Amino acid sequence: MSDTMTPELWNEVERRKCFSRNEAWGDPLFIHPPLIFALEKLRVYAKRPIIIHCSYDPTPGHVSNSLHYKNPCKAVDLHISGMHVIEQFLCAIRFREFTGIGLYPDWNQPGLHLEVNEERPIQGLWWRDDTDGNREYKALTPESFSKMLSGVINAENKNNTGLSTP
Repeated sequence: MSDTMTPELWNEVERRKCFSRNEAWGDPLFIHPPLIFALEKLRVYAKRPIIIHCSYDPTPGHVSNSLHYKNPCKAVDLHISGMHVIEQFLCAIRFREFTGIGLYPDWNQPGLHLEVNEERPIQGLWWRDDTDGNREYKALTPESFSKMLSGVINAENKNNTGLSTP
């Protein structure tokens, strides 16, 4: 298989109707096929549309060693439509293909950063803490998860929102 998506692979993906090359991939031909295939599994499991925020992205704004800058691109930022960010995370961690999962509760549309990196054999989990405008990346440990979840719940109580219901 090719290291990057080809027009033929995109045709196959589009026939399955989970994703289109016209979404916000950056250059859709730079995307690593295992990323697309893992996202298709996630989409089928979640039973909801996945909205791509960005994938291959050569513009500054990501951390310096981001997989968004690489060709083939092995990273994507997204959210699962109609699903709380915690539920999105719980869906994604079921798939070992995602070797990196970042939780971003403070995005305008809270979502995930997902990566498939064959060089990393275990899942790396983190979240971005934007409280006080600091943008700190933190390992997702039981303690940091509790802190992040507390912040999400407090923000939701203030905004009168909550977890989605089936």
